[in-house]
Amino acid sequence: MGTTPGMIIGKQASCFGLTVLLIKLGLARTPHAANYLRLYGIACLARVGFTTSLFIGMLSFGDLEMTNQMRVGVMAGSVVSGSLGCAALMLASVPGTAMADVAPAK
Repeated sequence: MGTTPGMIIGKQASCFGLTVLLIKLGLARTPHAANYLRLYGIACLARVGFTTSLFIGMLSFGDLEMTNQMRVGVMAGSVVSGSLGCAALMLASVPGTAMADVAPAK
């Protein structure tokens, strides 16, 4: 039940949140030609890898029904994260929109 939201929200919050925090603290610079929407899209795509989640889930659940639910949750989380990432990157690439403007590098 919590696998899908955990995979979607957890990775986005950790990858994107830590990146923004490091930029705001001055410990990292915004990559050239990047803005926060592009960084968010990349953070979403970081969740697409699901091999470790499946492996840990297989070790965690002995019941076949629970294991199958975990597999569906992992796959659904990967599909949703991949779709969000693609949509964010496509939106960030539309010329003439505020979302396509590049954040200034420091």
